[in-house]
Amino acid sequence: MEPGLKVHYFSLHYPVTALSFRLFGVSTWAARFPFAIAGLATLFVFAMILREEFGTQSWLWVYALGVLAFSVTFLLHIRQSRYYALSLLFSAFSYYLYRRCLRTRHIGWFILLAISSIALFYSNYLVGGAFLLSLGILHLVFHRSDFGIKDWAKSALSVTIFACATLPYIVIHRNWTLDMIMGPPQPWLERKLTLLWWNLREVNVISALPWMILALLALALILHRQRKLTRIALEWATLGIGNVVVIALVSHQPIRKLGIAEIRFLIASLPYFAGLLGILCWLVHQWKKPVGILMFVVLVCSNLFTLPLFGRDFQWLLPAYVREVHHEYPSSAGAVSEYLSKHARQDDLVYAYPEYFSGPIMFYVGDKVRLCCLLNKKSPLSKEDLRKLNAPLFNDEHYPDWFVAFGLHRPAEGMLLHFSRPHLKGREIVRFKYRLAERLNIYWDQTQRPELPRHSFGPKTDFDRNRDVYIFKRVED
Repeated sequence: MEPGLKVHYFSLHYPVTALSFRLFGVSTWAARFPFAIAGLATLFVFAMILREEFGTQSWLWVYALGVLAFSVTFLLHIRQSRYYALSLLFSAFSYYLYRRCLRTRHIGWFILLAISSIALFYSNYLVGGAFLLSLGILHLVFHRSDFGIKDWAKSALSVTIFACATLPYIVIHRNWTLDMIMGPPQPWLERKLTLLWWNLREVNVISALPWMILALLALALILHRQRKLTRIALEWATLGIGNVVVIALVSHQPIRKLGIAEIRFLIASLPYFAGLLGILCWLVHQWKKPVGILMFVVLVCSNLFTLPLFGRDFQWLLPAYVREVHHEYPSSAGAVSEYLSKHARQDDLVYAYPEYFSGPIMFYVGDKVRLCCLLNKKSPLSKEDLRKLNAPLFNDEHYPDWFVAFGLHRPAEGMLLHFSRPHLKGREIVRFKYRLAERLNIYWDQTQRPELPRHSFGPKTDFDRNRDVYIFKRVED
């Protein structure tokens, strides 16, 4: 295993995807379906939160719920068969249950909060842990005096249930060591300040909470002087931005030149940022209804309010998303899978670099080929247990029949040399060569990722031709 890779021992999205495959068969649709449902359920939970906070303020509901529902960042993440949608659902549900605990003080809500928090943790422990810590900060800042001794006892019960369900997992798998920094050590304070800046910057870049809108909201709240609305806005800002800050503090992401934050870990903040944007639209709506509606349309359809800060290209985000959904374009992983399906023999060994492309190839090519050489001698996993799998996992013991390089990167060239080295085969020294079998004129990287800075709403054509996809076939010297 290479330094810098994360080991996911367990996450709820694995059994959820497996169950969907069991019910509907193995397909892209079946993989995405339960997570799209979880995304829709998040909207329902957020509607309950809005009712809890605002009663029946219909236009505020429309604005806040609409900003979340039509957010391209939200839509891109809930169609992925990963932890994003589940983390969104259980973080929103945990917040709703927390509000019910504040309102009713009934022990049943505290127990449900513990159960929801456990599900959130096992959706993704980093997203879940950061959000729950932010929720705790919110409570201490705004509601610590609301609880009596009995209420704190109920809270302790909730925490105890959560700890009993999660601490054994944390201790056994040592979650705090699972992420390893790539490259030379980096000064802690410098790295954390850089990550904090990146995270706050990306909140604006992905239109989750444009800084211009945040400034306008602060001004509008000062002018309107509505205490309840101001309190809710401050609580949501504390929860959403606090979660972003906590993620920056606990993240193991290395800092690189021209890097971007790991936006996927900020997913739990989306509903509360949407709520802040909805509050602003509603305040403007009270002043001039057409202006409020226009602001809402511009917010959900474009990135206009992020432009003055970074000079990014203007995009009609929502129309671009709709167009992409109805005009899918080929991806690099899809093009490689199609090539291997036609040209590879049964059980050929395939190695892909970067190695995260192994998953898509495995899914789309099926059991025709075997992915190999994903681990090296430095892997922390038990070698004895791995050898029982009878799988070609170690790159110092196996040699791929096909080497797929997604772009000509130095590490890929190094691995190609590694597999071309002289080695013993029986009693003879042999050496393999890798001949270029095909060069696919397609951009190498994952242009369909959910993070807006890395997402392309159509085929990327303006790229360096060293960023093509190269497929090598093994031949004996």
